[in-house]
Amino acid sequence: MPHEEDGHLDIVELHPTFAAEVRGVSFEDIRPDVFDEIHAAITKYGVVKFPKTGLDDAGHVKFSASFGELDDVSPYTKLGKKHRLAFEQLFDVSNLLDDGSVAPVESHRSAMNKGNSLFHVDSSFNPRRAGYSLLRAHQLPPKGTGGATQYADTRTAFEELPEDLKKELLEKDYVACHSLYHSRKIASPGSLPGINPEDHFMSRHKLVQRI
Repeated sequence: MPHEEDGHLDIVELHPTFAAEVRGVSFEDIRPDVFDEIHAAITKYGVVKFPKTGLDDAGHVKFSASFGELDDVSPYTKLGKKHRLAFEQLFDVSNLLDDGSVAPVESHRSAMNKGNSLFHVDSSFNPRRAGYSLLRAHQLPPKGTGGATQYADTRTAFEELPEDLKKELLEKDYVACHSLYHSRKIASPGSLPGINPEDHFMSRHKLVQRI
């Protein structure tokens, strides 16, 4: 059942340990105190869903900027790749080509997109990985045909590890290597012939991170 989270918003918990739907947000003009409630909900639940936001591209960018400095696509367009969207701060995670047509199944874009279907942390292949990801759906596939975005509650997963393993991870403070090529090669082995991910730059991030 919805409940008020000590303020103006209705919070509907979607899972026993994480994820919630946040209702009652007017995205046209978010007051600082309301944003503080949104931020608190994201911190508590890890993943939050906003139904029917009414946001356009400009509103999406403006709301995203409330969380801090934004990433942009400029590093990926340096070699002349055209960006289909009007804002460089929006990443085009779609199956559409520059002209708006659907990318053929055998196309390079389709092959590269297969990597997105694997479990990943957004932008972890960058030296500064994303602190937040704000996903906005433009058009959903018909119900029952796939296309859902799934999330993993890594906080609870860590807390439920055997104590000896958890102690080792904290004491050793391991660093993991992240490569964009790695996921692309696994998802579509023939799409990047001759490329060995280990021969290219990898970002390094601590395996266990706490807020």
